Amino acid sequence: MRGLLGLKHLKELTRMNRDDMSIPNSSSLPTDQEIRLEWLYDKLSRYLSIISRWIQILLNEEVGPLNEKQRDYLMHVHNVGEKAKETLDAFLTAKAEIIEALDLAKCVDEAVERIHTQVETKKQTLTIQLSNVPQVLFNKERLVQVLVELLFNAHKFTPPQGKIILTAKEFDRFVKVSIADTGIGIDSESQKWLLGGFYHTRLQEGIIECGGGFGFAISKAIIESFGGELGFESELGKGSIFWFTIKSA
Repeated sequence: MRGLLGLKHLKELTRMNRDDMSIPNSSSLPTDQEIRLEWLYDKLSRYLSIISRWIQILLNEEVGPLNEKQRDYLMHVHNVGEKAKETLDAFLTAKAEIIEALDLAKCVDEAVERIHTQVETKKQTLTIQLSNVPQVLFNKERLVQVLVELLFNAHKFTPPQGKIILTAKEFDRFVKVSIADTGIGIDSESQKWLLGGFYHTRLQEGIIECGGGFGFAISKAIIESFGGELGFESELGKGSIFWFTIKSA
């Protein structure tokens, strides 16, 4: 009886959330920056709430018993969701934080320090190419946050002994930071999900790697809230280049 009730609950939850989980595209996003950020926060909050409710149903064994491995996987997803909530809440304070002239090289060094152990474990080569780059106007904590997010994703989806290259160059009144990798790339269908900012999949050695895309969406919103842009270029099997622009001091 409990299993039947759980299935009924799942069907109802699926029906209620079908519209909420629709894939947004660039043409449907608000154009006003302030409204866009509020829309993003609302959408991400609802997505996280939906994910949390589904996980709770499964953890409560409303659709059947779990073995230890299944429960461990679900707890991992639950913990990732909680971390995403923390990151989202941190993003909300970004506009109120101090904007100052920053040494980009020092921010990159701090971000690299946070992921160098993982990079070394996979015997990847991480190259930093910065020369004659001016100071940038940003909040230090948020800039490091974005750098860590993009560097970690490059590491995650690049095979052992692969290469990751971070470059930066000045143009007009901005500095463009690019992070290229020799990873597995992103197929065209998954790129549509990622552009929506909420989900993506990649195929790696026969295994589907899934991600909520929250880190990318939040990084994009952070960069845009400081007057810059964030984008990417990718081809399945040939790697990716993620880039963002920030104002020079």
